[in-house]
Amino acid sequence: MADLDSQLAEIRAELSSGLATINRRLDKIERTTKRTEQTVRNVEDAVSWQTLINDAILCGVCLVLAFGAKSADVVKQDLCPELPGWAKHAVPFNFCGNGGKADSNAAQAATPTEDVKLKAFLDAIAWAEGTSSEAGYKIQFTGAQFSNFGDHPRQILCSGRLCSDAAGRYQFLSTTWDGYAQRLGLKDFSPESQDRAAAEILKQNGIPAMLAEGRIEDAFCKIGPVWASMPCNDYGQPQKAASALVAKYNEALQKYQAIAHTSTSNEGWINPAPGATFTSGFGYRVHPLKQYRSCHYGIDLAGPTGTPILAAKGGLVEEAGWNNGGFGNLVILKHDDGSQTLYAHNSELKVSAGQRVSQGDVIALMGSTGNSTGPHIHFEMDLGQGKVDPRPHIPGISGNQTFGKIDPQATQTECRGRAL
Repeated sequence: MADLDSQLAEIRAELSSGLATINRRLDKIERTTKRTEQTVRNVEDAVSWQTLINDAILCGVCLVLAFGAKSADVVKQDLCPELPGWAKHAVPFNFCGNGGKADSNAAQAATPTEDVKLKAFLDAIAWAEGTSSEAGYKIQFTGAQFSNFGDHPRQILCSGRLCSDAAGRYQFLSTTWDGYAQRLGLKDFSPESQDRAAAEILKQNGIPAMLAEGRIEDAFCKIGPVWASMPCNDYGQPQKAASALVAKYNEALQKYQAIAHTSTSNEGWINPAPGATFTSGFGYRVHPLKQYRSCHYGIDLAGPTGTPILAAKGGLVEEAGWNNGGFGNLVILKHDDGSQTLYAHNSELKVSAGQRVSQGDVIALMGSTGNSTGPHIHFEMDLGQGKVDPRPHIPGISGNQTFGKIDPQATQTECRGRAL
């Protein structure tokens, strides 16, 4: 008991010291932009200093208990949209309440995430927060993972002097989550629910309109007070550069726009280059450069240099690099069903060997590297028994063959069964 009293005394001492820091930061904020001054006024209306101190002392008990549990070693900034940086760092704990509280003028309907620009923006946020992997929706404050999407895990984890129960792809505090869950009628903490709540935060900050106007960098700056990994905040934690965020946004946007213009076949494949023109088919033909007859073990789809090349299915990157056999910049994917696909002649590669990709991820940009007559993708498929003509399996292939007339009879005898 004496040890507990001692630790609480230390906490109170830290709080007293923290108040002086708060006052200094408040003075600084009052000399900054009108937007920051408005944020401070909102906080002053919503939070009294006495409540702030009382909440922090109560959370000190949580810290003492947490010190007895296993600590993790990754520190991340808590999400607390209602409080500016000086209030977040007044004490070394998370005591933010009423996250996502609806105002009287706010629309009650959930913000849709079908908008490709909004989805791309959310992807960029997840990248900045370190939660862009497949497991991102399960990641907690320290990098640990929870297993049940039934509700926010509400597990306080500590690293050093910071403790938090932030969780999910967008690192929601439980108090913040509860406000948005009530507002939007969310019944669980599933990926879909997390996306809807995050999209609502973006809507409250006017992000959709900024994206529509092309003010991408400004949009990332606008949400700086919400996510510490964004630019334009003073939380003192590592921030992603605005230029890097814009690049991630544009990459994700290309992916979603391309997917929007293709469909999925009955076998679950999508077109790796939606909108590209079919120029050469699978089979025995005269090679357009070498001028001798040989098997063309894939199809060619032509388009502008830099056209996004998509993963036709999700899987593992088996190979990504330069190929000396004529394919230039090459990507080979191994899919979960054992099939393989090959993507050749790319101008730039976006993946590395050993990386897992999802269907529709941008894995490369179209180019004309290696033995090539112009920008296109050479695409091959092996469904487990050797290379096959991709056209019966891939939707949305349009155009007429312009390179090398295919000999159907020779194709049957010369071009069957070769493994990828």
